[in-house]
Amino acid sequence: MNKINILIAVALLLIAPISQAAEVVGKIGYMSGSLIAQRADGTAKIMGSKAEVHAGDVLSTAQDSYAQIQMNDGSKMTLRPNSNLKIVEYQFNRQEPQSDNAIFDLIKGGMRSVTGLIGKRGNADAYRVRTSAATIGIRGTDFSTRLCATPNCQDDAAASARLADKPQMPPPQAAGNTLPPTALAEAPPGLYVTVHSGQIIVAQPSGNTLNLGRGETGFANQAALIKLPAPPAFMNADTKQTNAIEAKAAKAEEKAGNKADDGKANGKQDKDKEGGKSDKEKFDSKPDEEKKDGKSDKEKDGGKSNGEKTDGKPDEGKASGSSDDGNAASQDPSVNKSGCVVR
Repeated sequence: MNKINILIAVALLLIAPISQAAEVVGKIGYMSGSLIAQRADGTAKIMGSKAEVHAGDVLSTAQDSYAQIQMNDGSKMTLRPNSNLKIVEYQFNRQEPQSDNAIFDLIKGGMRSVTGLIGKRGNADAYRVRTSAATIGIRGTDFSTRLCATPNCQDDAAASARLADKPQMPPPQAAGNTLPPTALAEAPPGLYVTVHSGQIIVAQPSGNTLNLGRGETGFANQAALIKLPAPPAFMNADTKQTNAIEAKAAKAEEKAGNKADDGKANGKQDKDKEGGKSDKEKFDSKPDEEKKDGKSDKEKDGGKSNGEKTDGKPDEGKASGSSDDGNAASQDPSVNKSGCVVR
């Protein structure tokens, strides 16, 4: 018995990590290009629309690729090209708001995030996006973020090579936690965040925090945490691109919904046709039964009088006295063929 218990315990230990790694926390919505998921167990999977997303996945978009991730709480994240996002932790139970927890690591690139139920209920700090420069906490928000490794966010390999020998500009100096309008002639490397609706809090390990509301943009790197007078040009371009992607995603969802509704309607019509056919068969069988019953009655009653047609009029041949039995042709058996009364 002890050996059996040990074997069962070992099997449970082997199964537990697998089931945890396989926990489905969302799915891929609209896609344009290619997306790869690096699983927690070390395997890689090429993702497509409606593919399942697991806790622990590192999602990576290729060049010129966009992918929308739809999480179980209703939140949506649209990854831009050349981006890496890790789902560090994700816990959502509709009946237990206090247990909500969502932590994402933006390793490279950028994304647009529209939060769902997590962050709008229960713990206000349950939804966080961590980067090398700062952590973004949300308060029911639609925001875009970009982690730039090079000035003006020219993060492609060619741009990085060109800028390798170029002296890096120092971090901008803030006045009252806000830069003057002319301070960012060239956007330095770091984290950029633009809020489209709601509110976010950008926090650094040093304890510095920055509150941003609708229409505001913030910047963070290892030496600064400031509010910008306006978003850089690449952030405006990102917003336009993600707006277009989200519009295409909404159109694709609407089309899929209409297709599903058409399928239901067609199924109902087919069912109605089957029901109508069944009713017709029942209707057609009714005259057959009546015909059968009518024949049976005729056999029992000796049939209709030869002097009557189906329209109730007497047959001319029978009315002219062609019957061999005159008394049978007369309704009164006391009257003979010549019309005399028989006494």
